[in-house]
Amino acid sequence: MSMKRLVALCLALAAVGLTWPSGAQERKDPEVREEAKRLLRSYWTDFASPETNLAYGRRLNGPKGIAVLASPAEIRQGLVRGQPVPYGYGSGIEDIALHNGHLLFALCDAYEATKEAEFADAARRVFSGLKRVGTVSPVPGFVPRGPHPDGKSYYRDSSLDQHTTYVYGLWRYSRSELATDADKAFIRDALAQFGKRMERNGWFVKNEDDSQVAHVGFCWLQWTDVGAGTLLTVLAAIHDATADAHWRDLYSARSLM
Repeated sequence: MSMKRLVALCLALAAVGLTWPSGAQERKDPEVREEAKRLLRSYWTDFASPETNLAYGRRLNGPKGIAVLASPAEIRQGLVRGQPVPYGYGSGIEDIALHNGHLLFALCDAYEATKEAEFADAARRVFSGLKRVGTVSPVPGFVPRGPHPDGKSYYRDSSLDQHTTYVYGLWRYSRSELATDADKAFIRDALAQFGKRMERNGWFVKNEDDSQVAHVGFCWLQWTDVGAGTLLTVLAAIHDATADAHWRDLYSARSLM
């Protein structure tokens, strides 16, 4: 349900920037904009925590509240419903970077197209949440699964989609007029640390202590469309945010192979 609602919301946010034919002229449909706002408010009310400014994979405003998520004690032990699941599938916090990275990207697009304050405010909230995702671990550059609404509990086995969408969301925000100088400085440092860790690990996504490859952490240097598309887009984003020629040179070298 959470993913379906998120997809519907992101599509609606993307649609507010489209032009729609109306006779001989084109216009941006106000009904589409209002529908995007309605979906945003509904999604945020149902799935987001004001403690972290992040949306979760379970509704948090039901009778059980945040108890629908795995508990902090379980998360610290790498458990879900008493079973060992170090990557947190079924916990409700396993896709935080994925969901919120997509949402931030879409909100930036919607704000750019409309200049609506509601989209700007939501983008700032989600950005603050992604900052928490990127700093909750003591390991620079690691993108965990989480955190829980307690703001500190997370799963230490991550994945390609958490890592990449974190990068894409931060990069998109850095290119938005919403980003302050302090925001851009944070993104510059966060993506530089991310790139250094990934490069040091041979472009494998590893778990927090680097002891093993993550559950969905295959090498981005593989000769496939997934490997190439992942590595090159991430390198481009890091270079654009940091202006460090190292990442541009890596991009050039890999794109010509």
